[in-house]
Amino acid sequence: PDGKFLLCAETTGPSATIDFGVVRLDSDGSLDPTFGTGGKVTYDFAGDADKAYAMGLQPDGKIVLAGAVRSSGNYDLGAVRLNSDGSVDTAFGTAGEFLYPGTSTWAKSVAVQPDGKILLAGQNGNDFIVLRLTSSGVLDPAFGTGGVYTATVGGTLNILESLSILSDGSVLASGSRASPSDFVVVKLDSTGAPFSGFGTSGIAEVPIGVGSAAAYQAKELED
Repeated sequence: PDGKFLLCAETTGPSATIDFGVVRLDSDGSLDPTFGTGGKVTYDFAGDADKAYAMGLQPDGKIVLAGAVRSSGNYDLGAVRLNSDGSVDTAFGTAGEFLYPGTSTWAKSVAVQPDGKILLAGQNGNDFIVLRLTSSGVLDPAFGTGGVYTATVGGTLNILESLSILSDGSVLASGSRASPSDFVVVKLDSTGAPFSGFGTSGIAEVPIGVGSAAAYQAKELED
């Protein structure tokens, strides 16, 4: 709202490992010296490779970073919340961190609900995954099964790349499946249940082209 810009990705941190990285720019594109160290923040979960794929901004200015956290050769889904000055919000999850262990599990998108709850979408092994966290950074038992929705559409490598909250409170996520390679859109109601009447069990497949295909963004059109 103040015209500043946030960017997140992965970076080689001070310990020479790949870490979450985020920068904040002033409206003229220069680094914001009031954020982190000279406008930059790096965050290392466990001394291995950590990749920030997604970012959500809360109304209070706090920043949720999410992606993949490698531990013992396997990637778990990880998120960390920063205060508006770039410091870690230790009231979130466990000392600022949320981790969801799985098999090649990571978040590719973040959305913050008006009530402060946080949605994460991505991949868990060969499954689609959507999680909802409370504003304090723990799984919300009122969503899906213990805070988690998972589903597979045949084949292997089902992954959700984008996530948005619709005007009626339902959740829309888009991504792809590997075999055959199609666009896939998942719609859930506000409780994390498949949306009745949308596709098959809340999942719509859209064949497109003759080779690989992946939907990286889905939006609700306004009337």
